[in-house]
Amino acid sequence: MSQVTESILNNLSPAARDLSSTFKDFCSTVLHMHSLAAKLGSDFRVFSDTGDIKLLKLDESEFASITKRLKIYKDVFQMASEQKELFNNVQEKQLLWFALRSLRLAPPAEFFNILQNNHIVEVYMGTRQVYRTFNYYSLCSYSLDELETTPWDKLFARKDPTVVEKIFGDVAVSLAERRIVHSEIPPHAVVETASALKNEFMYKLEFVAPLTDLDHNAQDCFVAVLSAELVNTPDEAERRRRQEDYENKRFSEEKFLTNNVRPLFL
Repeated sequence: MSQVTESILNNLSPAARDLSSTFKDFCSTVLHMHSLAAKLGSDFRVFSDTGDIKLLKLDESEFASITKRLKIYKDVFQMASEQKELFNNVQEKQLLWFALRSLRLAPPAEFFNILQNNHIVEVYMGTRQVYRTFNYYSLCSYSLDELETTPWDKLFARKDPTVVEKIFGDVAVSLAERRIVHSEIPPHAVVETASALKNEFMYKLEFVAPLTDLDHNAQDCFVAVLSAELVNTPDEAERRRRQEDYENKRFSEEKFLTNNVRPLFL
């Protein structure tokens, strides 16, 4: 174990210190994702700060559950990487279908007929977002650590707080009536509240669709389908400065992950 990780774990409660094995499994998974994402031209940060890893503050069962879900991402990244060798682009629909199948979730029969390739799709099991399409990462500047540990309604700010209530209303109708609900909420500005770039998007919820949980028959699984366009981000000089800082952190992050991967063979 690296000195950085040992220092982090020593500051946790006795129960949390038992996370070391789960943490190594997590690092192995996301390190593989890093490598595959680079081949696809997709980029994401795993941690915002390796000195303050929010995931390590979760209990082991929740951390293990997150790691298990991220392995689905890894498999989808792997599939996308293989597809890219055969085709000029990767179809988000096909990868989403693969992810839903892995999560054992089934959308309504007409779902893929009305889904467009430029739509961003967020998959939820209850209040937990368990998958998002790759095109999301071209807009978002949050790290995985932040996305997986911060309540979704705390990640973004809207000028009109009633918009969130209306979104929850569309979700409630979709789940209660088990049908696709086309949203009438107008496009509106959404700002990242605590990310590196504080990006601002124009956001339009297109529709919400219920998902059938094939294993546990949970009634609170759904997809939110949206359109989004980046409208405000730091100027080029500031982005370049932050990008250089990011590259330095990325190098340190990859070294950190490599030092903490779980051995494949014991």
